Amino acid sequence: RIFGASLNLDIFLAAVAVPTLIVTMIYATVNDAFLPLYGHEKATNAKHADDFFFSHLLILTGLSLVIALVASFAADTISNLLYNSRGVAFVSAVSLQMRYMFFSLPLAVLATLLGSYYYSQKDFIRFPIAQMIGSMANLVIIVTLYSQIGIWALVMAFVINLAIQILFVIPGKIVHMS
Repeated sequence: RIFGASLNLDIFLAAVAVPTLIVTMIYATVNDAFLPLYGHEKATNAKHADDFFFSHLLILTGLSLVIALVASFAADTISNLLYNSRGVAFVSAVSLQMRYMFFSLPLAVLATLLGSYYYSQKDFIRFPIAQMIGSMANLVIIVTLYSQIGIWALVMAFVINLAIQILFVIPGKIVHMS
């Protein structure tokens, strides 16, 4: 009811499809793949487990940032491949929004790995609570800003949701190191 069936909503839904698919894959696989490796490192080499975790956190987040940059540059091509039949203006608008949303990829990797850190500490509630708070913030951003910036409120909320999750799962060790 708030957004209505509009061209702008069609553009957003088209733009969010690929980034959402990738973020969902990250959430579904990175934790499952990394947690056993980190758990094994903690069991066999506890003294260096945190170094293992933080080095992989930096490497995987950096790699995902590179992938996000490449995907952002490829947004025109991706949008054209998927939505060419909708016309040049639609493809252009989709690729612009998609370009911004691709930068959620390193945030998703960072949030997921930090969630894994808490799971390895037997803290099974912190990451789901962070996800809930991020989702609630997502909704608040959309409802609050939609009347001022339109569909871009959804784009912003998509990325900010992940940033908020990270704020709630940053280990104290990182905060104290800075």
